[in-house]
Amino acid sequence: MLNLTQLRHAAALGREQNFARAAAELELSQPALTRSIQSLERELGVKLFDRQPRQTVPTAFGALVLKHADEMLRRAAQLKRDVDKMAALEIGELRVGSGPYPARTILGPALAELCAKSSRFRVFVTVDSADRLKDLLLKGEIDLFVGDHVAEDDRRLDVIRLKERPTVLYCRSGHPLTRKEGTLRTADILRYPLGYPNPRPDQQEAARVLIQEEGMESARRTTVIADDIALLLSVVRSSDCVAFATPDAIIDEVRQGHVAILPYPLPTVFGSMASVVRLQDSTPSPLVRVFVTAIRQHDASAFILEHGAIFAARR
Repeated sequence: MLNLTQLRHAAALGREQNFARAAAELELSQPALTRSIQSLERELGVKLFDRQPRQTVPTAFGALVLKHADEMLRRAAQLKRDVDKMAALEIGELRVGSGPYPARTILGPALAELCAKSSRFRVFVTVDSADRLKDLLLKGEIDLFVGDHVAEDDRRLDVIRLKERPTVLYCRSGHPLTRKEGTLRTADILRYPLGYPNPRPDQQEAARVLIQEEGMESARRTTVIADDIALLLSVVRSSDCVAFATPDAIIDEVRQGHVAILPYPLPTVFGSMASVVRLQDSTPSPLVRVFVTAIRQHDASAFILEHGAIFAARR
């Protein structure tokens, strides 16, 4: 098999047209260079150089080999430079997927950290359901994704659990529920329209139990079911709709006084458990490693933000 060392030796001989000068350039002994050229000729089955009295010149086959050798050596050098740049995070591509809520609460801060680096890499983001993102990952179309409640029983996946985020109820500032005295009950909440992401089966069952406990099985109310947190926030700010969200998804609106978190404890089943998901046994690129580290660091600090939002809303 051809190797770059043999091609490098042939290229040097083609430039110098003299074994002694080419050997000196390569810092080889002349016999070692001769053996390398002879080995290359045997592998190709043709003569590459003719030794003449004053110089060594390439044959027609030699000229063809030298033409390709120059291109291959340039490409090899460029490959080495690009590998070094990728290792230093100067170049590269990251293809990441995310569920709608993680895109707002987890993905954004991690990408902001990458943008702060002096690099020229490109990041492609796909926002979709966890099932769809899993399919894209298995097909090799994305490098990783951040999704809610991803099952860990698929041995093809490496699932990194992030901290569980409690879900709270929120409404517009000035909503009648913010002025209610005493403890908020489920019946108080159900008098108003509700907004929430597409529920899982266990969440649907928990909601059914809550309604039954209030004896309100036949209660009718408007519901807005959407995975787009920006859409739900818009509805809440312009109506009496009460919506579900993790505190870090609405913390900016809480701080700005647009919405308020209601002092109504939801069952833990309504919480959000996000995960970073990659293919099992795959070697992550340097950019993937840095990105996952950024996500985990943000996840470790999010606790303060979440409970700060709740505290600010209840003061």
